[in-house]
Amino acid sequence: AHQLLAVVRELTPKIDEDDHQLQEKGFTPAHRSREIAAVVEATFCSLYSTLDCFRHVFGAIYKNHRGVKDSTRGTFQKGQNGELDERIPEPIRKQFEHSKPWFDELRKYRDEMTHSDVGSCHRNKESGKVSYMHSGLGTPQRALVIEDVLAKLEGFRDVINEFLGHVFLV
Repeated sequence: AHQLLAVVRELTPKIDEDDHQLQEKGFTPAHRSREIAAVVEATFCSLYSTLDCFRHVFGAIYKNHRGVKDSTRGTFQKGQNGELDERIPEPIRKQFEHSKPWFDELRKYRDEMTHSDVGSCHRNKESGKVSYMHSGLGTPQRALVIEDVLAKLEGFRDVINEFLGHVFLV
């Protein structure tokens, strides 16, 4: 995920090529926008994959403990609901309980991005921030728009690193 974030940052200036095409020719196939969106989506999936790997290790350590499932989603749901075995150290159970907001959001993104078409990216000329849009996410009336997708990805990276650090410190 760290390397993919670096690629997104490196590709970001190329998004201007789509704007130049639009200005010069009156249309653009938006190749650069879709390339960046594909790397953004790979980054979301890579971050989730980190949690999948964690769940395998966690499951090996706490095998046969109540609430430890063979799926990442199932293990996190049990942990978020306070349904993990009492023999699992309390600090670890607390980390799961506090994971609900960010885990559920990341899982939703990962699920849709894995099973749907690629979204698109645009760069705000004033702020330089890259926004991400995906019509399969959001609501039936409005596509999901993440105004600063790099900040969102970095936020997920940081909270996952913090979660893993707290759990493996125990």
